[in-house]
Order: sequence, then structure tokens, then C-alpha cells
Amino acid sequence: QEIVDPMGRDAETLVCDILPKQLNIGVRLWLLDRRDSVELTNVDAPDDDGNFQVHMMFKPGHYDLLYLRKLPPTSFANR
Repeated sequence: QEIVDPMGRDAETLVCDILPKQLNIGVRLWLLDRRDSVELTNVDAPDDDGNFQVHMMFKPGHYDLLYLRKLPPTSFANR
């Protein structure tokens, strides 16, 4: 018998790594650190076509789902 998610442990690896691979869902994870010396970094796990359907941000202690929106054709740089 194989244990997938043992009692008393976080399901973080199961949810963030294994589940998207099994469902062929691309995940981009942004890692936010509150230290000034650390820049925003991301960890990518694309689907089979190289796309990302889910974007998440990890803050120390929890995850947030990020909802992308399309920007209008005019950018702020052109104003």
C-alpha cells in the first residue's frame, strides 16, 4: 500500500506539484519574500503545451490565487 498524503503533514506538495501535473494544468507560482534584499521570483510548471492556466502567489504562511486581466490596448507608457 502506498500513502499519498500522510496524516499530520501539509498537502502543499500534493496540491502545488502533483495535482497540476496529473490534470495537465500549467501553474506559475510567484514567491513573495518580505526582505528587501530578495527579489520577486517565480517557479513555472507549464502544461504540455507550455501554457499556464493558474497563477498563484506564495506569501510566507499562505497562498493567494492571482486573476489575470487583459490590459486595454493603450498602455500607461504611451500617456
